[in-house]
Amino acid sequence: MRARSSVRYSHWSGPSLAIALSLTASAAFGQAAAQSTPEATGPIAITAPAEGDTVVGRQVAIGWEAPGLTIVPAAEAQEETDLHAHFIVDGAYEVAEGAPIPNPQCGVLHTAANPATLSNLAPGEHTVALVIANPGHIPVEGLERPTVTFTVEEDPDAVRITSPENCDEVAGPDVEIAWDAPGMSIVAAADAQDEDDRHAHFIIDGAYQVVEDAPIPTQDGVIHTAANPATIEGLAPGLHTIQLVIANPGHVPVPDLARPTLTILAAGEEAATPVAGTPAAAAQSADAVEVVSYDIYFEPEEIAIPADTDVTFVLPNEGVTLHNFSIDDLGIDVDIDAGATQEVVVNAPAGTYEYYCNVPGHKPAGMVGTLTVE
Repeated sequence: MRARSSVRYSHWSGPSLAIALSLTASAAFGQAAAQSTPEATGPIAITAPAEGDTVVGRQVAIGWEAPGLTIVPAAEAQEETDLHAHFIVDGAYEVAEGAPIPNPQCGVLHTAANPATLSNLAPGEHTVALVIANPGHIPVEGLERPTVTFTVEEDPDAVRITSPENCDEVAGPDVEIAWDAPGMSIVAAADAQDEDDRHAHFIIDGAYQVVEDAPIPTQDGVIHTAANPATIEGLAPGLHTIQLVIANPGHVPVPDLARPTLTILAAGEEAATPVAGTPAAAAQSADAVEVVSYDIYFEPEEIAIPADTDVTFVLPNEGVTLHNFSIDDLGIDVDIDAGATQEVVVNAPAGTYEYYCNVPGHKPAGMVGTLTVE
């Protein structure tokens, strides 16, 4: 009989498939880009793997070139000409000119890393497209958008998640994750007798960022287990990322092992959290409103509350960097550390207000929303 490990996250909603960056900020970047379109000094190219290559292992490093362009993570962008890459796997998203590439979006990697790593690609043939975009994630027109097709072969010796596969839609709220760590002694941490005994950590929706040589803490969003499959309970409908990290009995990650990340879509009834782009009406009352900071957008991006009424805004930061919630017209300016939650009471006359993150580069990258008071 297979062991079963489970942790319940009844509140664990994760990012929604429908999330998009603020159209207002994106339009502003689009207009700026039209006035000063960046020009590469050489061809935009995918340099590795080569067309038709066979790659062994589910972690695929994509080498690329964008000569003459300023490549910066979207969260650190200061100018409209600070660009970053999008790798679109197997046609997961069809580029629309002038429209931001969604983030998150299954099958799309937003990155400035070179090489970029596509994680846990299933064995078989894959086609990857490279699209350069501005800080608002709007594709830059006039630049090449190269593609490469290659075949992934299973590496029988690699740490990997074997089921489900990337971008699978799975029945929620309880999801089984099968995994493999060949040649290792997998033992529950409490039963470990030797430093070479290992166990797994499943990190849900980026709840913890791995630090080399530092033990992975016991915390919400992190499962410590030796069970296979491991069962994650209570996943709300929507898109979720799950990372597998193998560690020693002291919970310190083992170096030089793959740390695959799986993206899945949990099915089920619609989540109670409003989808970005539609007003969250505070339950037609003065109930608390939650505005979540991610890297690098707010969820939701439109909120409606009653006028001249105290409304508590709950502000969790689910990102990995400092964020901020500001409404200039109301004198609100709240910093939110990564992993922290702040609260602020909003009482405003009828009108329309902009809320945004005032960390440099975050607002122009799309971290902005609209508050309607009526």
